[in-house]
Amino acid sequence: MKLLIPKYEGIYRIAADEFRSFWHAMTDERVEAVTEPVGGEDHVVLGGDEEFPFVFELILNGTIPPFGIPIGGDSFVLRSAEIDGHDWLFLAGGRPRALLYAVYAFFEHQGCSYFPDGDRIPKRASLSLKGFDLYERNRFQYRMIRYFAHRGLKRFQAEFWDFEDWKREIDFLVKRRFNLFMLRIGMDDLFQKAFPDIVPYPENGRVPESIPHSYNDRNLFWSLEYRGALRRKILAYARERDLLHPEDVGVVTHWYSRTPQAYLDQAAPRFIPQAGGAYYEPTGRAWDIRDRKNLEAYFKLTETHIREYGSPDIFHTIGLAERMCFPERRENLAFKLYVYRSIISELRKRYPNAPLLIGTWDFSTFWTPEEVTAFIGELDPGRNLIFDYTSDTDDPVNYFMNWGVVRKFPWIFGIFSAYESETDLRGDYTRISERLKIAAADPECRGFALWPECSHSDILLMEYVCRNSWKPEPEQGIRPVIDALCRSRYSGEMQKVMHAVWLEALPVIESRFFIGPVTPRGRMGHEIIFNVLHVKNYRTFTPENLTAHRLTAETMRAAECVLPDLLCTLAAIGLPDEVFVCKDLLDLAKTTLGRALHIHLTHLMLDLEHFRSRISGAAESVRSRLALIESCYEALRDVLACSGDFSLNHTLHALERSAPVYPDFVGTLKADAGNHYCRSYVYELFDMLYLPEFRLYRNYTEEKILREDRGIWDDAEARFPELEQQTEAFYYSAALPGFAPNLSEARRHYKLTMKSIAYKLKGFLP
Repeated sequence: MKLLIPKYEGIYRIAADEFRSFWHAMTDERVEAVTEPVGGEDHVVLGGDEEFPFVFELILNGTIPPFGIPIGGDSFVLRSAEIDGHDWLFLAGGRPRALLYAVYAFFEHQGCSYFPDGDRIPKRASLSLKGFDLYERNRFQYRMIRYFAHRGLKRFQAEFWDFEDWKREIDFLVKRRFNLFMLRIGMDDLFQKAFPDIVPYPENGRVPESIPHSYNDRNLFWSLEYRGALRRKILAYARERDLLHPEDVGVVTHWYSRTPQAYLDQAAPRFIPQAGGAYYEPTGRAWDIRDRKNLEAYFKLTETHIREYGSPDIFHTIGLAERMCFPERRENLAFKLYVYRSIISELRKRYPNAPLLIGTWDFSTFWTPEEVTAFIGELDPGRNLIFDYTSDTDDPVNYFMNWGVVRKFPWIFGIFSAYESETDLRGDYTRISERLKIAAADPECRGFALWPECSHSDILLMEYVCRNSWKPEPEQGIRPVIDALCRSRYSGEMQKVMHAVWLEALPVIESRFFIGPVTPRGRMGHEIIFNVLHVKNYRTFTPENLTAHRLTAETMRAAECVLPDLLCTLAAIGLPDEVFVCKDLLDLAKTTLGRALHIHLTHLMLDLEHFRSRISGAAESVRSRLALIESCYEALRDVLACSGDFSLNHTLHALERSAPVYPDFVGTLKADAGNHYCRSYVYELFDMLYLPEFRLYRNYTEEKILREDRGIWDDAEARFPELEQQTEAFYYSAALPGFAPNLSEARRHYKLTMKSIAYKLKGFLP
């Protein structure tokens, strides 16, 4: 068999290399690539009649039907034919990436499957070219994933990925037919390249604008020069595969793109007024574009990124996200509209026809639906898209259905899914699917996006997005996705085993979901399990808080009932050698134990209210609940010890293997992982922060119980911050290597850990 390509360069080289690589991996056979047909051979042809005149002749004489692929689109065909007694297979697409889609689709039909953490490639004695008559057309024009700039564990934080990681990720995007990705991992050396006369490269990785012990500690792990070169390679690799990457435009200084202090010192930009929201630090403030030089400076950053790294095919703006400019709504709205008009007007002078994605985070946070609708009425639908990535919010009012976009204005359906701390399995798939039905049926809905603050945290959600962004089937919900995931990801008997586990875990998975950007959301909240001394809802007893706890308990009741049996199921399976199985079982285990902690911390607050109300037996309930919660923390810690995915030490070593790491970065890594917003399922943080803090909380509570103190416990407001400072002082002074996990020992004890905590939880079932 010969692989026929027009020329061995560009997308044809990439497609040919991928085809030959997969063919060899499956069959151990080598395939020769040729640029002319070879007599007496079977052929796979990469390209259509516009590349090969003889293919047009085959269409003209009726040997094969026309491909019918829209030029410039993402549709593709796989078509078999018998010609002169030999098998021919034609793979063609409407644009370069669609040809790659066709190659990967061929091997998918041969049994291959593709995931963010690797491919599953079965062995075959031979592969057949017969029987293909496949025409694939995408429903959504844009299918995208965003990568964000928080730091912590390498698996979940894209800023820590090296070029090999990014090549694997970009290849995955193409394999699953995405066409756009967003690299939101900081500005790298953009200021240094745009303003070289006033912004120097940092020395020794120290960034003057960093704020210690917070997620604003942006000191470097790799040099900024290296990171700039890495960005260039990543985006060039993506462009070679015809992936789109939007260019940020307008006000681009905010959390993950801080203004260097050197620029502030030299350029001294005037800031916009700010009466509320985030980013009060000068490095996070937005420059006032009423001063023309500030608007020009912002566009200089954009133009520099295009020149050094990008391509002006598509643009993106967040406007003035997460800020109130003026305290009075009318004035605030007028100013934000002025900023949008200024950005769009300047963009159109430079790039008249490029699409602009207008992000909706600010709409969800600081606008009313009526204000959004009025703004959209001013926009040109031919060149602008409303880029909504909060379509899965639990807010029943301020979301896409009430913004005047459905069937009226081009928009994109998006799933935010998770904040930085929420690196577990989650999602209200009933709500997501109901809303996706609206998007799929709306001709004005042009895209499907996934926009979490963490990456690679939820394989079930990823499979849902992959399947529904190309050919949505929202009416089927999540169960067919579980069926498909198990068939494609696991082998042999483990398909049935994992299918049963996923179904059993579904109530646990669906008990937590994206709550939307607007606060307060007391009934669900962020992951308080990592912040017991910090979250006020869990140390005060106002009627509002107690109502929120009761609602949370009710929301999670179905999950609570299955926790012990699910843990027993997971214990019985253990941790098999099959990599995907082991990884997913650990994700299921950590999610289940995380839910157990959330549930029982909620019940603890209700137990404490019973104690305050002098209900009989309440004091003993509080004590036993506290002991159970501590056991859950210890069990979760021991489960996380089974994989380096959850270890800061492993992350640090991985960074060092990729490129030289600044010696004092470990302090920044602690800050990035241990600040209140970003705390997540990190093994070292359990013994360094979470358990010490919980034990202080437990001692405080048991002391109150012992004294029969049934007051309002208002001293917590003073004592808890002081206690928290003590644990943080230990955290930042302790040597990180001393808390590294022992993976082999943890795996030996895994089953016992799971069975033991399951037994304890069973005793607390309602």
